[in-house]
Amino acid sequence: MESPLLADGPPGRGGVASAWLAGAVVVQDLALAAHTPYATRLLPALAGVLALGLLGGKDGLRGLLASPAGGWWRWARVGVGLGLLSGALLGLWLAGLHLFGGGVAVESIFEGPRELGGWLVRACLLAPGIEEIVYRFLLVAAVLPLLGSRGSVIASGLAFAALHLLYGNPSPENMLGGFVLAWAYVASGSLAVPLLLHAIGNLFVGVFHAALAW
Repeated sequence: MESPLLADGPPGRGGVASAWLAGAVVVQDLALAAHTPYATRLLPALAGVLALGLLGGKDGLRGLLASPAGGWWRWARVGVGLGLLSGALLGLWLAGLHLFGGGVAVESIFEGPRELGGWLVRACLLAPGIEEIVYRFLLVAAVLPLLGSRGSVIASGLAFAALHLLYGNPSPENMLGGFVLAWAYVASGSLAVPLLLHAIGNLFVGVFHAALAW
């Protein structure tokens, strides 16, 4: 897989300094994520973006500024395909629980409608924004020159899975979703693609749990 992020050389020609700085932000976020408000985590993430821009100029910000390779229509189709696949897997999981779960109930994350608004802000705006900056844009900038496209997808997916273990939310979609989002970023060359996929995926999770609760 040839990534557009490598089309004209590694992103962030600040070289070693860029990689170390981006990696430090990722490690810092993993260390603080479980007990730190999103607003506090946003500051070092944005500082990392600013530093990459200062060190590498437009090249350092390529993934943040670029339009997706293949155009938006292609990635819209990819998003629909991923949504259908996720829905099919969810249906199989629910059917398996019904048939073989021995009466195991799926509990909603909501206790009432009033919780939905705050959850949507956190899950569809703050979480995708911070996590895609840190675990896609910054992490890939740090490891892509060393590991290449496939290695970057693996590194980003593993870090995202570790993040959700620290959150105490090791659900299957969180353990695997980081690999899909990392692939979307590396293949499209645009952070907007995984950012939108992440937000829309979380929105569907919220709709599912709201349906369970009400």
